[in-house]
Amino acid sequence: SWKAFAVARYVALLQSSNSEWRRYQAATMLGRLKSPLAVRPLVQAMGDSSLIVKKAALDALTETGREGVVEPLCRALFDPRSQLHARAAHALARIGAPETLRALLRGLRSSDPRVLRVTIKSLARLREPAALVPLISLFHELEEAELRQLIAEALMRIVGVRSVEEVYEALERLTVEVH
Repeated sequence: SWKAFAVARYVALLQSSNSEWRRYQAATMLGRLKSPLAVRPLVQAMGDSSLIVKKAALDALTETGREGVVEPLCRALFDPRSQLHARAAHALARIGAPETLRALLRGLRSSDPRVLRVTIKSLARLREPAALVPLISLFHELEEAELRQLIAEALMRIVGVRSVEEVYEALERLTVEVH
């Protein structure tokens, strides 16, 4: 079929072109084609020397929404050298598969503030009640005001309350009741 031919052509360009621009275009087109045949080459392209190609490959993987996508996105989320933390977390939230929630919850154990920041924001986008207890626990463990504020905002979105102040009041009550 024409689609298989197009995938093969763009995969060849992605893997062999010396031009950053052509590799970027190839990754972008593979995302638009949404073919499962593109997943493995796109995963490999996330290791490209060019950041723009890496970003295009990650975005294209998100578009495919197929099997085998969550694990490479998790690796990008947790790899301090990947420079793709925010993009990977956003992509995981967009995919929304059950393994996405597990991956993002693992991200809460990171000591890297960048990973924590994007993980918390992505959990807020998911609005998944299963994230409540881990987020509340992390809130009480952290001392950094910015991360605590992000957690409060995430809890606000997940629970559906109108203000962050309500969240802070509830968290204070929890602290008093536990101790």
